[in-house]
Amino acid sequence: MADRRKYQRFRASLPLHIVSEEGGVFDTTTEDVGEGGLAFMLTHQLEPGLRITGVIKLSTVKPAGSVLFQCRVVRSESAAGENRVKMAAVIEV
Repeated sequence: MADRRKYQRFRASLPLHIVSEEGGVFDTTTEDVGEGGLAFMLTHQLEPGLRITGVIKLSTVKPAGSVLFQCRVVRSESAAGENRVKMAAVIEV
């Protein structure tokens, strides 16, 4: 995936729960996260422009918590040699 990001991203594998505006529910992990968005892999393709709600669980910090956010899918690309799709989403404020 070409780097077209406005903000720096940090590689992090964090538990991610996603609910799409179409009603799909997915559990995965982040590939990277940053101020402007995140990347993650799914076995189901979400179309660019689709709005999703995400929850990142922060169980490794004390006290444990979670981050709830709204975002929009901006890229969806098949991962070479895998049965998964790499997704990129921007956080909407």
